[in-house]
Amino acid sequence: MSESPNDYNQQQYDPDQQQPPHHCGTFQGVNTYPPASAPRMIANCSSLIHFSGEIPNLEVISLSGNMFTGSIPQSLLSKSDSSIRIVKIRSNKFTSLFENSNLTTFSNSIEVLDVNEKLINKSFPFWLSNLHMLAVLDLSGNLFSGYLPVEIGNMLRLEELKVANNLFTSYVPEEIGKCSLLNVLDLEGNRFSGPVPEEIGKCREPVELFGLPNLEVVALEENKFSGDVPESFSSLSSLQHLNLSSNSFSGHILAEYGFIWSLFYF
Repeated sequence: MSESPNDYNQQQYDPDQQQPPHHCGTFQGVNTYPPASAPRMIANCSSLIHFSGEIPNLEVISLSGNMFTGSIPQSLLSKSDSSIRIVKIRSNKFTSLFENSNLTTFSNSIEVLDVNEKLINKSFPFWLSNLHMLAVLDLSGNLFSGYLPVEIGNMLRLEELKVANNLFTSYVPEEIGKCSLLNVLDLEGNRFSGPVPEEIGKCREPVELFGLPNLEVVALEENKFSGDVPESFSSLSSLQHLNLSSNSFSGHILAEYGFIWSLFYF
């Protein structure tokens, strides 16, 4: 005789274990987790070994604001038939994305991945470009280092890229101009250097294939960018926020910036 969700709720939970009940990935009909009788200590979880894929209709996983450690389970992103669309695991103590990042299959449904404010000390995980449905990627507030890979240009559905307050260095690849749906680009507080790629503006034709005409937020402050401010910025008709402070830009401020009617922060 199979157990029902009510049978699970009757099982004793020991808060001293400091991890989710082992059965939390086995409900077949649950719409949200935690259920009404979830253990009150679940916010103090410290270990997440494996996330079961046995909840067929699960779309949102939010584990933010806990004390999970170790690696983020690769089962969250590696199941091609998963229904999960949103993964929020910010403000924990994870130190790496996966123990083994040699993935061969990837989720076809992930649209939002938020791993803000952790202690991850790695290079940019280039394999994220295989998440073809990804629209929002937030890696801010970690210790990522190295450079942004050219593979970022393969993330054609990306609308928000946030990598603020990490340790990224080197140039921003011009391939970012292929992410034509991008409306938020937040590179604040890193060590990026060199000129800002002209591809960030609508400077190539056809714009639909190369350029970022939908940008509303461009945050480049507190880096090591140098050279002229790209003239192409002046053609971003949707731009509302442009922050270039604390860099090494030179040259002149173009008069055209005064005609970006949407711009309210410069």
